[in-house]
Amino acid sequence: MPAARPRSARVQLLALSSRRRPVEFQLLGPFRVLDDDGHELQLGGPKQRSVLAILVLAAGRAVSADRLIDAIWGEHAPHGALASLHVYISTLRRILRSGTDEQMLIRHGQGYELRLDPGQIDAQRFQRLVAEGRSKLHEGRHADAASLLNAALALWRGPPLSDLEVENLDGHDVAGLEEQRLSALEDRVEADLACGQTGELVAELSALVADHPLRERLWAHLMLALYRSGRQADALRAYARARATLVEEFGIDPGPALRSLEELVLRQDPSLAGARPAGLALQQVPVPTTVMIGREHELASVGRLLAGGARIVTLTGTGGIGKTRLALAVAATLAAAGPRAVYFVPLAAITDPALVLTAVGQVLGVYESPGEMLTTTIAAALAHRPTLLVLDNFEQVLAAGSDVARLLSTASELAVLCTSRTPLHVSGEQQLPVPPLPLPASATASDVGQSGAVALFVARAQAIAPDFELTADTAPTVAAICARLDGLPLALELAAARTKILSPRALLDRLAEPLSMLVGGPQDTPTRHQTLRATLDWSWALLREDERLLLCWLAAFAGGFTVEGVMAESRHRHASASIDVFHVLAGLVDHGLVRPVDQVGELRFELLETVRQYAGEQLRASGDEDAVRSQHAAYVLRSAMEAAPDLLGALAGRRLTELTAALPDIRAAMQWALDHGDAAAAIGVATGLVRLWRGQGLLREGRQWLDAALDQSGLPADAVLDAQIAAGSLAYSMDDYDDASAYLRAVISDSGARADEPRLATAMAWLASVHLSRSELAPATEAGERAMVIARRSGDGEALHRALYSSAHVAYVRGDPLTARALTEEDLALSRGRGDLIGVLSCLTNLATLAVDEQRLDEAGDAVEEALRLAAGLGHAMVERDLLLVRGRVAVGRKDGARARESFGLALQRSRDMGQRYEVVSSIRGLAAAASLDGDHADAAVLFAAAGQIASDLGIAEQTPELDVQQLDHIRERLGPQAYQRAHDKGRRMTRDDVLSLALRRVPAGPTSDS
Repeated sequence: MPAARPRSARVQLLALSSRRRPVEFQLLGPFRVLDDDGHELQLGGPKQRSVLAILVLAAGRAVSADRLIDAIWGEHAPHGALASLHVYISTLRRILRSGTDEQMLIRHGQGYELRLDPGQIDAQRFQRLVAEGRSKLHEGRHADAASLLNAALALWRGPPLSDLEVENLDGHDVAGLEEQRLSALEDRVEADLACGQTGELVAELSALVADHPLRERLWAHLMLALYRSGRQADALRAYARARATLVEEFGIDPGPALRSLEELVLRQDPSLAGARPAGLALQQVPVPTTVMIGREHELASVGRLLAGGARIVTLTGTGGIGKTRLALAVAATLAAAGPRAVYFVPLAAITDPALVLTAVGQVLGVYESPGEMLTTTIAAALAHRPTLLVLDNFEQVLAAGSDVARLLSTASELAVLCTSRTPLHVSGEQQLPVPPLPLPASATASDVGQSGAVALFVARAQAIAPDFELTADTAPTVAAICARLDGLPLALELAAARTKILSPRALLDRLAEPLSMLVGGPQDTPTRHQTLRATLDWSWALLREDERLLLCWLAAFAGGFTVEGVMAESRHRHASASIDVFHVLAGLVDHGLVRPVDQVGELRFELLETVRQYAGEQLRASGDEDAVRSQHAAYVLRSAMEAAPDLLGALAGRRLTELTAALPDIRAAMQWALDHGDAAAAIGVATGLVRLWRGQGLLREGRQWLDAALDQSGLPADAVLDAQIAAGSLAYSMDDYDDASAYLRAVISDSGARADEPRLATAMAWLASVHLSRSELAPATEAGERAMVIARRSGDGEALHRALYSSAHVAYVRGDPLTARALTEEDLALSRGRGDLIGVLSCLTNLATLAVDEQRLDEAGDAVEEALRLAAGLGHAMVERDLLLVRGRVAVGRKDGARARESFGLALQRSRDMGQRYEVVSSIRGLAAAASLDGDHADAAVLFAAAGQIASDLGIAEQTPELDVQQLDHIRERLGPQAYQRAHDKGRRMTRDDVLSLALRRVPAGPTSDS
């Protein structure tokens, strides 16, 4: 039982519920393993990743431990290499477990074997596609061959296993993979040449022969492409270069095939002739001057849709999201791949939908014929070859969607790729919303460096300021800049341009108003892309009046919202009768100004921050801002108060999740209420959400809201008492016992004078816990007994629960486990009867603690497991942390060092994040016990001593559980008196940060067991 702490706790099921099955192992580039949702699994450090990579290369065959050690460490293998290898294998087994009892990674004698299904390895899929492509090539089905070989080559993301530093991969066939890629590339070029491509291949082949000068087949392809482009002299010069390279640099003559081709070119042999489709202009795809960054997933998605037979794909999204840039990348990829012809049709300057087909015809070189519709003329011209039309900026000519649909129906080989802020809404349209670039998962340098948004910002910053670097110091600030700009590519590029004169911190400070800050885009870009405001002005101009009105209303939402929430709030607006909210909201989604996001299993919507600021400006300009924000605040506070009672019972998990998602709006609404004289509403919500503050570890924030409300005058007396109890309980949870005592004594004084027994009993119970944490056992006992008497007399369930809970803790610390158990069992029955899930979990946690103390480990384990089942999906941070502490103690009792490290490590991280010092101390002591179980007695002694010193420095009363006493006796015995004293003294001298660092080093990187 956590001494002197009537805490509840949430349980982390250690990601079992979210563990996904690994389905794809990627060797063709940096080594990755993807799950069935396409998410990358975290495989650990470089050596552990290298072990898995070698096993993937040898999938289906056993690899000996000696061979693995040699590959990972080479001649410099450390003494503990075999033990390290066993740890790597054990960790990889847990990562790869598919949720069944079947293991992918199995032991085979003195080695290991990875068993995978056919097709799970990208290299195997590559080899299968290449074999099929070569078969089609030999059959003369060149277009099919090119398609298959392109699909095979598209699996490559770079040199195989390029991110691994392995000492010895001999025999693991990595070099063979690269040779297979080059051979497949040569086959693909041969297929493209047979399909009539010539000039399109020259640039690619020129680069290839420069990179691979010994590959005569590439030289032959280059000669043939040049010859078929009408460049006989260049073809002969290419042969001369090939011969000079081979003879002068490598001492070998060209082979007979290359010499024969030279003779055929010299005499212009008819067998070399190739056909080009006639009747159309040359392909015209603009070439961007910058590299596209962070759109690999979207590029692949468009490619899959078009390869799968989609006839019209529309890239949608708000202005500046990068639709045109993505479309150009798709166009360039397909134009290079062939056999599809690709044409780019810019429509930004066209406002008359009737002129869209004319613009298409101009790009194609096709014009109207007398007596024939332009649709028919264009379709006839496109009949010779599969073609992709890229129609850019379609949003202002949406009425031409029907013309595009008719063209598709008459030109069977045609596909269309549109960019538009709004879908075309025609039959067969595949909409692909282009999202913002991915933001960093955290502010750590490693996570920041992997973010697409950060990569774009850094690349554009370095183009302006070549000395700009992403360092460990600047990474958090750059991550914050990207988050402030929602990963919007245009905003990131405009912001990056400011790094020439502003540091990242100064830039971030100035981004409070990005619309005025982000100006001055490149002069060769469209005017609407030279400032962020111009981009949003363009979008605003495309909206109907009702869409503009709703967008202004949505500016009041600080976070996300649901359709139901917008509809409910709109009912209170005088203009709501003229707006069909559902229909208009759908229109704003189509325009990319409102973004759907899937949160906690429900569809919510949000505005990008830049759109919110722009809409807020329009709202202020309308003169309705005060009315809209006042109505919004009233709706949010009313909804929060309606949801707060459900935090007690069976709906607690769902409501906790919903309220957490709504926190940005709850904060904004409470601030609005405080600023506009409605402190009663603010204090009611701040008090009603005390379980939210506690459940999400937002103790400090909860106190700040309560204090801000309590500073107001004219509040109802009951509301003040409830707020003081809530503030006192939060202060206690933060180990701020002086403030907690002050809050609670004020309640005791006022409620006693008013004969308000439920509030009096509740405050007395919390005060008992405060006394106990200060080692004031007599006052704690007295306060607990008074609270019990008053609570039973009042008949109030919440007051009785709190009194039972605190009194059980007092009995536990007093050394009376029988009374503690009896009171906890009474509290458990009461909590179950009231439907108080958090109370039930807290009681189960304490019963498990009592069982551990009495060495009844099976009973303790059963109680923890029951609590885990009940807590599944609850999302309560403190419940989770407390259960982790108890589960760790059970593991110590069972001598399970791995489970103890895992449990106490997670508890330490969460306690530190919540600022709960008592639980930090308990977690460190647990990790000390785990270190002792692992045989690291010196570290164990250091951590035990350090935990005691921290508790002493903070004035925290600390009881040493019997299991810890046993561990300390064992440590003294194993170390000897002198070594133990040295370790003890070292722990007492360590700073708090050094202690945390030492403790966290013992925490495993991922789950160590199925919990």
